[in-house]
Amino acid sequence: MAESFPNQASAPTDGDGRSVAILMRTRDRPILLARAFASVLSQRWDDWHLFVVNDGGDPAPVDGLAARHATGFLGRITILHHAAPLGRQAAANAALAQLQVQALGTAERSGGFAHVALHDDDDTWHPDFLRSMTEWLSRPEHHAFAGVLSHWTVVREQLDRAEVREIGRAPAVFDMKVLALDAMLGRNRVPSIAFLFRSEAVRRAGRFDLALPVLEDWDFLLRLLALGDIGVLPRRLGFYHLREPGTLAAYVNSADDDASPHDAQYVRYRNNQLRALRDADPGALAVIGTLGSRAEAYHEQAELQHGRILANLDRNGLWGHARHEDLQHRLVRVEETLGRLEAALSALASRPPERSLFERALRRVLARWRRIRARG
Repeated sequence: MAESFPNQASAPTDGDGRSVAILMRTRDRPILLARAFASVLSQRWDDWHLFVVNDGGDPAPVDGLAARHATGFLGRITILHHAAPLGRQAAANAALAQLQVQALGTAERSGGFAHVALHDDDDTWHPDFLRSMTEWLSRPEHHAFAGVLSHWTVVREQLDRAEVREIGRAPAVFDMKVLALDAMLGRNRVPSIAFLFRSEAVRRAGRFDLALPVLEDWDFLLRLLALGDIGVLPRRLGFYHLREPGTLAAYVNSADDDASPHDAQYVRYRNNQLRALRDADPGALAVIGTLGSRAEAYHEQAELQHGRILANLDRNGLWGHARHEDLQHRLVRVEETLGRLEAALSALASRPPERSLFERALRRVLARWRRIRARG
C-alpha cells in the first residue's frame, strides 16, 4: 500500500514566501547564476524562498546579483558562502540545513516549507513551474505521492566569458505516468530541475551522501522513491541546459567533467548496493542475477531488431532515391518532347491555315500532354 504524505499546503496562497524551499548550488559561474535568479524571479507564483550555497566561489558576484534583484526577492533569499569548496554533496546538505533552521524559526507563523525543489545554477524553469507543480501535489488524489516530475526540454548551448549562445533545443522523450523505481535503478534518467518534492519526504530521505564523488542527486532520488511514488505532470516545465565543447572549464556540466567519471561511478555505486543486499539477504543475489540475464537477453534482441529496422530503412531509402531519380529523368524527357511539339505547332501556326490530318493529330497530342501535365 502506498504511503501517504501529509498535504501541508492545500493550494497556492501567494503568502509569505514559505511554501517552497528552493535549493541552489553555485561556484564562480555568475553568468549562469544571473539566469538562474531570473528563472526563479519569473515564476508566476510567489510563495517560495531561495537558499543559495556558494561553494567556495568569489562571494562578491553572488552578493552583487542578489542586491541587484533585491526588489524582486523581497527578502526571500538566504545566501551561505563556503570559504573553500566542499563539493556538490556538502553544498546541497548545507542548503538543506539552512532551510530546516529557517523553517523551525518560523514554524509558528508559516508552518514551515511544504515543498522542496533543486534548482542548480545552470538550469531554468518555465514561469508556470511552481504554480503547476504545487497545484498537482495539492490535489486530493495525489496526496500519497512523495513528489512530482514534469516533462523537460534539453537545451544545448555554448558559453564564453561574455554570453551564453543557444545551439539548439529538443524535448526529452519520456512516457512514464509515474516514475518507475526499477527503471531508475540502472541509471539516472531525469534531471533534478524537473522535480518538486514534499518536504516531509525530503526530511525522511536524509542528507546527500558525502562519500559519492558524483551521482549524489541520483542516490538521493532513489531514497525518495523508496519512500513513495513520484507522479509525472506531462508539461514541459523544466529546461536542462547542456554546454557544448568549447565552453569554459568552470561552466561545463558535471557529467562532462573529466574529473567526474560518471560511467565508472555508476558501476561502483551499483556494486556497493549489491554488496549491501548480499549482506542483508544472500539469496537475493540469485534472483537479481536471473533478472539481469533476462534483461541482457532482451537488450540483445532489441539491438538485433533495431539493426534490422535500420537496414530495411537503408534499403528502402536507396530504392526510393533511385526510383525518384528515374521519375525525374522521365519527367525531363517528357518536358523536352512537349517543348519540341509546341515549337512545331508554333511553326505551323505561322503558315497559312492548313487542315491537314497531321496538324489535327498534332493538336490532339499536345492537348493530351497539357492535361497530363496539369494533373501533375
